[in-house]
Amino acid sequence: MKRRISLPKVRDIPSRAPARGMKRRKRGRKILVTVDFSAESEKALRYAAELAHREGAMLSAIHVVAPVSFCADYGYGPVRRLVPDENAIRCAQSKLCRWGRRIVGRGGLGECIVRCGSASDEIAEAARAAKSDLIILGAREHIESDDANASGASEKIVRCAPCPVLVLHGTRLEPAL
Repeated sequence: MKRRISLPKVRDIPSRAPARGMKRRKRGRKILVTVDFSAESEKALRYAAELAHREGAMLSAIHVVAPVSFCADYGYGPVRRLVPDENAIRCAQSKLCRWGRRIVGRGGLGECIVRCGSASDEIAEAARAAKSDLIILGAREHIESDDANASGASEKIVRCAPCPVLVLHGTRLEPAL
């Protein structure tokens, strides 16, 4: 005599509780995309918008402006000072918002963030502050250098990031999700 075993349906199986000490992940995910107004960052923004739409995530864009650097002598030797460029920050803010509206559409881009400083440090800090789940960046082709310490901004961002980083290479990338 054959015994029939009935398996529960997927909807009848209770969801597993998270392991002790682990928190259950909430649905509200956040994606941060880096923008430097290049063709690669435009493709990255399009890709990120498609991914955010598909996953129901909030999309934010960040652009980092280089500070103004100058030397000053305060009586104890020359000191290199870095000062935020307020005019460049205002221009970048308006350009980033225009880019977001043009590429993503109205309401698709949650926040336009413009910071001043080192790109890798500022992007990592913005991702940490916003509690981003993913950073997406468009990378340019690597240019060979004789300097052993020279590394691209993409590599520095990957090293400093507090969350996973998706690096999109080349301009041929199409947002086929």
